[in-house]
Amino acid sequence: MSVVLTAPRVGKECIFSASPIARRLRRTFTTQIPLLWSPPFKKLQPSDFSKQPPRKLRPPPPSQRSAEGGRPPSKRRGGEDTPRVTEWHTVTKPTEKQLRGLQNYLQQFSNSQYIRSKCLGMGVTADIYEPGMKAFITALMNNEIEGLSVGDAVAHLLAKSRADRFLLPSYYKYVTAKYPEETETLRSLMSFSDLTEPAEWHKETRRMQRKIILHLGPTNSGKTYAALKRLEECDAGIYCGPLRLLAHEVYERLNAKGVPCNLLTGEERRESDGVNKYAATVEMAPLNKRFEVAVLDEIQMIGDEGRGWAWTQGLLGLQADEIHLCGEPTIVPLVRAMMKDTADTIEIRRYERLTKLAVAETGLGGQLQKLKRGDCIATFSRQNIFALKRAIEEKTSLRAAVIYGSLPPETRTEQAKQFNDPNGPYDVLVASDAIGMGLNLNIGRMIFERVEKWNGKETKVLSISQVKQIAGRAGRFGTEFETGVVCTLDDYDMRTMKRLLNSQAPSILSAGLFPSLEQIEVFSQYLPGEPLSALLERFQDLANLDGRYFLCNLDSQRVIAEFIEDIPLTLRDRYTFILAPFNLQDPASAAQMRRFATAQSGGLECLMEDSVVLGDHPPQTIDQLKDLEAQHRLIILYMWLSQRFPETFTDLDNALYLKRKCEDLIDRGLANLKFERKRKITGAAKHALKLQKKAERLARLAGTTEKAETSETVVEVPPVQEEVQQKQPVEKEAPAEVLVQEKY
Repeated sequence: MSVVLTAPRVGKECIFSASPIARRLRRTFTTQIPLLWSPPFKKLQPSDFSKQPPRKLRPPPPSQRSAEGGRPPSKRRGGEDTPRVTEWHTVTKPTEKQLRGLQNYLQQFSNSQYIRSKCLGMGVTADIYEPGMKAFITALMNNEIEGLSVGDAVAHLLAKSRADRFLLPSYYKYVTAKYPEETETLRSLMSFSDLTEPAEWHKETRRMQRKIILHLGPTNSGKTYAALKRLEECDAGIYCGPLRLLAHEVYERLNAKGVPCNLLTGEERRESDGVNKYAATVEMAPLNKRFEVAVLDEIQMIGDEGRGWAWTQGLLGLQADEIHLCGEPTIVPLVRAMMKDTADTIEIRRYERLTKLAVAETGLGGQLQKLKRGDCIATFSRQNIFALKRAIEEKTSLRAAVIYGSLPPETRTEQAKQFNDPNGPYDVLVASDAIGMGLNLNIGRMIFERVEKWNGKETKVLSISQVKQIAGRAGRFGTEFETGVVCTLDDYDMRTMKRLLNSQAPSILSAGLFPSLEQIEVFSQYLPGEPLSALLERFQDLANLDGRYFLCNLDSQRVIAEFIEDIPLTLRDRYTFILAPFNLQDPASAAQMRRFATAQSGGLECLMEDSVVLGDHPPQTIDQLKDLEAQHRLIILYMWLSQRFPETFTDLDNALYLKRKCEDLIDRGLANLKFERKRKITGAAKHALKLQKKAERLARLAGTTEKAETSETVVEVPPVQEEVQQKQPVEKEAPAEVLVQEKY
């Protein structure tokens, strides 16, 4: 996305984007061009309450800017470390201007049809909405609202918080206290959406005296290894990881050592009689089993907006004598606060990195020719990954492996294995942040292609944790690269990289929660006829939380619920479908999702072969590879549903066969996807090639492939000769062939 800024001194417009050239221009001109910003209390439309407007930051005064035009180094910059770390602080004494702005904002909040419709849907009748809202605004301006001061309200507005997230809950509490008889339904719904004591949801676990052991340290410090050693020694235990790939790795490692272990993921179960150890994804952790040891890996993900609830559920609900938490030190204050409610004991073990990690003085200057074997370039889009792979293989003699999130976990493991092998086919690795966890890689130097990432809404600087997690993959203990090096592809990103690596990540402030099926069923009884998407929205509006917990983002679940709303399903089945691993952005997958839901609704048997048909040849282009990845995701969705609805999705054996076949085709496609190094064309050969391309273009327009007819003449295509720059001279009588490469 480009931003147009007016430059008063030069009288022109400058377009700033995320491209390298534009970033250089931005750093050149920011000291001369003041950024335009709007006051925090602009006039809002009713539609503004339904979505959060983008935040605009006022630039620092010129005296506080660095020599490059940016802000001075700060330990708090570099993007949000977790979705729950906010950047606003309570305004202790608002100014007169801020109070006037708040008054205007509250008036628009009161007049908003969006807010009015929400309140009417909650049982606040029209005859009490107006007087209740007027009294609420007066009480808020007089600092008489419990839990929301005037300073807090101003701070929320400065941070561009959504009005229905910080004002509506306070209004509901106020209006139910002022009109208790008229708001009986609302009071009942508020009581069922009380999430202030999630520890009490697990009664059996609260009867236990557990020991919480925190293994804290950076990447490549051996913290997870120490926890898994304890898992090997016990009689009954479970490993809970964030990725199916990690669960498979632990499952295979334990069984290879002669320690029987079961596998439990959303798509697959491998269980044997008499085996009491499990390797599972964190969402699949069984809370009704007793264990001696439980390992919760990557515990800092408890603050993730989408999946944090699974780590909260595991930490509060697992029935294990010892719970080993592996992750970053940023989690300590939150775990201590949560364990006060459970009365569990805490032990902290800290680990240091086993190998050295050095930061280079400069980047590569944008020159891929400086790459060497063992390097890894981190970039953050699938398109960039293949563009870099092409550029590396065309400009150097190196072969590049690729790893990114949409690849099947098995394919990622195979690519990592071939990259790690000194005699393997790959010399360097191009990867996304998917390498941040779950893969053992022999990386000597980690190179960041950029230090920004698109988060689905905007391009933001990488967080401190993201940078440290990825950078820490360089230098692996026990390999030839025991000393890791970190740098950037472009020199101008090195300053940001050094600042992020030298900064301390902020502590994780709260843990995620998710509404249970039982809570949604209670809501449906009080709000009969409301679809599931509306029930989720109502629950989100009424959820009562304390400072240690937050409600996970329900937007994707609401979208899926709306997508299958017209299909007659029970509430329980509909709730299961919205939790499925499914992305509506893929049209083919969306059509199959409706087909799956329709089959479950009608009690019809759904076969895998009706949804996925695979050929026998590996993909030849990047687009074909992308289609095959989509087919693999569809197979995984079918397997996931077969674990929940075995009577409908009965073709599990065929799905497993197609899954392995699809992964084999993807592996073969990546192995064949190579780009030849370009030979430089100069002189007469370059001119002849231009003539050939022009003639071919004219020929296509004329409808013939051999000659292009004009109104008077026929242009014959001359034979093309090429001059190739080599150390040995090329004989003129034997012109080199022009290499025409297929565009993948």
